[in-house]
Amino acid sequence: MNIINNFGTLWFLLPFFKSSLIKNKLSLILSVLFGFKIYKLKLSNTFTISTPSSKFPNILYFLGILSYAYFYRIKDNNKIELSFDSKNIITIPTTNLTSEDDNLLELLFLGIKYGVNFIFGDTNDNEDLRDNTIRVYENDGRKIVEVFNGIKFYLDSVHTSVSIIETFVRKIHMINLNDDFTNKIVLDVGAERGDTALYYASLNATVYSFEPIKSNYDDMLENISLNPELAKKIIPIFGAIGEDKILKFYQDSITPNIGASFVYNIRGKDAIISEVQGYSLETALTKFKIPHVDLLKTDCKNCELFFTEKSFENIDMVKIEAALKPNPEKNMNDMLSLLKKSGFECVLYKIDPLDYSSTKELAHILGKKI
Repeated sequence: MNIINNFGTLWFLLPFFKSSLIKNKLSLILSVLFGFKIYKLKLSNTFTISTPSSKFPNILYFLGILSYAYFYRIKDNNKIELSFDSKNIITIPTTNLTSEDDNLLELLFLGIKYGVNFIFGDTNDNEDLRDNTIRVYENDGRKIVEVFNGIKFYLDSVHTSVSIIETFVRKIHMINLNDDFTNKIVLDVGAERGDTALYYASLNATVYSFEPIKSNYDDMLENISLNPELAKKIIPIFGAIGEDKILKFYQDSITPNIGASFVYNIRGKDAIISEVQGYSLETALTKFKIPHVDLLKTDCKNCELFFTEKSFENIDMVKIEAALKPNPEKNMNDMLSLLKKSGFECVLYKIDPLDYSSTKELAHILGKKI
């Protein structure tokens, strides 16, 4: 079974094997197929990048970044200097990577893949040429990512593929180009590290952001603090939406801040369990004095299964990331039926180009009251 999974891992590398970048193609293929603990990427006779197999994505990111680069130079201190436009230059480490370094690699790889222009440092060059421009700079020893509209994040406190790429580059939370949430209220369920809170606040909404994983919540507070004007519009809440009781969340032992759920445990016996106060949707609206919700956005790994018609009485629009496969007793038809009974007209759509599942199992739901 492992070798089958390893074939899947190798599939992600195959597009880069046609280039002359990799000097050890055969040994790299074999190390992936046979599950070596260390993957080695040889770029020249004298320079090799070694990465633990548990950090396989970094090999993919290095290959992508160097393939996309306008130029790169190998430095003599295990670093690579590169540019994507011949003008903005950044130096990236190849050994002893921190979580911030890992995030930088992912940001550069996905950013270029989805059409980002990068500015490195304090220069203002090219800043106003197009929306998809991201600045990366350092302040007090920490890297900061600034997206096109001035929203800032600490690079070590984001999940870059979600917080930056999905929200601000691919714009998956935009409903239409005329979005204006002035004087409107957004209920942000599953706020993670604050990207959706800051996104909707930048559209002039007042945002109530619920996040049940403490490390994510702490990161959200830090990221909000980087944006003092938008912070005035955000009410962060450490808690979960679902049921009125203490809820147990099952977290992955390797990436505990991603994909946690209280509804089901797909992490197995090695799951990390954390507890947090939960609220039904009705209780949350009462407790936090939210009389009306213009948009309910949820990414809460099936907490929606506890919603009722009463839950939606004071909600005008919903944007739900529904992943119902782990719960065969309730399916997409049940969710859509509930929304229809509650007065919503809905559409289903996909946002992940690598997701091949049916919309019956995984889809985004946008619903508006008729």
